[in-house]
Amino acid sequence: MTLIEARLNGPGRPRRKPLADIVESALKKTRNQLQNEVLSRQVINVRPNIDTTNFQKLLGLLKVNGLIAVPADKNLGLCLVAMDWYHQAGLKLLHNKSYVEETPDHELLQYTYSEIQYKWLRQPIKEKWDKFPTLEVIPKIHKLAISARPIVPTFDTLLANASVWIDYQLKPLLSQFPWILPDSKTLCRI
Repeated sequence: MTLIEARLNGPGRPRRKPLADIVESALKKTRNQLQNEVLSRQVINVRPNIDTTNFQKLLGLLKVNGLIAVPADKNLGLCLVAMDWYHQAGLKLLHNKSYVEETPDHELLQYTYSEIQYKWLRQPIKEKWDKFPTLEVIPKIHKLAISARPIVPTFDTLLANASVWIDYQLKPLLSQFPWILPDSKTLCRI
């Protein structure tokens, strides 16, 4: 038993399932949920500026023709894509060889988890926060051969605050690299 396992289990406590196994199980479950989300994505998630009757007609028209409306990359507006293309693009992103499942260092994971619990976790994780982010496929219509960009929004998930903090920490670094544009407005001013 490692020092970290001894700390996590404590003396006289029944041996718990190793934290690394729990993390691995959660990661595999997340991958499956992401794949299912891609395959089930068939609705428009925007607030329509038309009445309900016309909106339902529009949804029916899209469904009959096997289309979905999704936001385009670079905020270029909504675009219509075939559901088959959307599903294939999502699966292609999920099965990309550059996203290889790594074998984790279990001791490092356990140490990191105990440090996070001790230093950063103010309260127990509530069940309502136990929501995994879902994969969104955004068409890159500004490219000659239209491709897809993976987006995983983290709002309303356990990772939301971490995402905001990372964004805040990385913002000052952008000014050190003049070839990185901070926003679309800067591109328009060039």
